[in-house]
Amino acid sequence: MSYTGVWGDSLAVGLQGALGLGGSAKVGLGPSAIADMLQSAITSNPSAFKGAKPLISSGLSNNPQDIQGVKRQIALLKQAGANPSFIGLAQGRYDAQNNLLSQLTRQSGVGFLGGFKPGSDAVHPESYSNLYSIPKPAAVSSSSSSSSPSRGIVDIGKYLQRMGLRVGENPAFGGVGGGHSPTGYHPKGLAIDVTDWRPDMAPAYEGGPKLDWKTRTGNLSWRGKQLQKQGLLSEVLGPGDPGHDTHVHMALEGTKPLTDQQLEWLATGRYKTAEGKLTDIMPGADLVASTQQKGESSEDDLSSLMSLLQLTKPKQRTLQEVMLEQTLGEALAPQPSMSQQFLAEYMSSPLPGVR
Repeated sequence: MSYTGVWGDSLAVGLQGALGLGGSAKVGLGPSAIADMLQSAITSNPSAFKGAKPLISSGLSNNPQDIQGVKRQIALLKQAGANPSFIGLAQGRYDAQNNLLSQLTRQSGVGFLGGFKPGSDAVHPESYSNLYSIPKPAAVSSSSSSSSPSRGIVDIGKYLQRMGLRVGENPAFGGVGGGHSPTGYHPKGLAIDVTDWRPDMAPAYEGGPKLDWKTRTGNLSWRGKQLQKQGLLSEVLGPGDPGHDTHVHMALEGTKPLTDQQLEWLATGRYKTAEGKLTDIMPGADLVASTQQKGESSEDDLSSLMSLLQLTKPKQRTLQEVMLEQTLGEALAPQPSMSQQFLAEYMSSPLPGVR
């Protein structure tokens, strides 16, 4: 089964990391607190769980007596139209709770994955990677075709999650907290907040240069704003914008035709072309028409090349780039016509017979 998110306590946190799934999870939550979390997400967006297949860690290991909290979780999810599956607890120490979960889920008609063999702490599994043999979501291919499927903000968020970024403040990613404008994008489920909580010094992509998290966040914001200029995002705010020094806010009304290459560039700053070459130029910005067969470049070609210089990743310009931009600027400057040149030369010459 392909699951759509993981919700719950520390077991859910572990599975989120292993599977690269969204949802909402926090260490130490008991059943009632998890039910409250589900209730908040459903209140923010009543259709958030409709048709979804979430994995649920009940929280019974943190409060084994809170049976009513588990029953409430099941009721909320069923009423919201979800088809949940519940994660079991460590075998041995929590056999009674596993039996109870098995009974509750069977009576309610929802899934139960059973208990698991624990690690040395007798509470958590030794490894989450192969727990219940849950398959990981399909890996994102950097060489995928350049087709443009219609994608909304949740699709963008899921892609960014798979690339290692943390996504929140959306009903599909743990619910919406306070502090947002009631008429803004967040309460409508049309925005996400993206944070880069990987180590302070880490590459934006495997094998890339190590950058501090503030630089990575600023670069992510810059790339998002380039896509906004192309009409592919409705709003992007990040470092330098009030209230967004630590994260990037992205909003999108409806859907837009976004390719995997564009999303990979958004997440990492580079992507692999159809020819298999890695590039950091924004997808679509390298479509400058070649006029070498004509023996000359048109004004449109030069304008495209000027735009191309502005679409590479943000960095300090080199001397060569400055000189190239000046040369192109001079080439694009309006030139006088032949008649204008003749008239100017004629007017500057002395009249016949005048000394």
